[in-house]
Amino acid sequence: MNEVIYDNYQECCVINKEFKEYPNANFDNYIDNVDTYIKAKEKREYVPPEEPTEEEKLLNKINEIMVANDEQIADIKDAMLVAVLTDDTELQAELKQEYASVIENTNNKLQEVKIND
Repeated sequence: MNEVIYDNYQECCVINKEFKEYPNANFDNYIDNVDTYIKAKEKREYVPPEEPTEEEKLLNKINEIMVANDEQIADIKDAMLVAVLTDDTELQAELKQEYASVIENTNNKLQEVKIND
């Protein structure tokens, strides 16, 4: 459909230079729903996301740190389970030190976030 003329004053309906019956139920329905179509179009249009607040930025940094911490701790726990089951006391001692180091590094990173913000 390229060209539509729907004229209530002259009571005519022309579609692609071809006269159609007037009134035309299809076009009457479109006209009646113009406001609905406009509102639907507004909902579909892209609206850029709002810039995160300072609090949201801070929480995102903290979440990133904690996710990395949780991943490292999970790996250490898995390795510790194997070390305990195989009675590898040397590996257990190394993993305890690694665990303490991860906790200390995480705490330092969290303190940096608090100091910088």
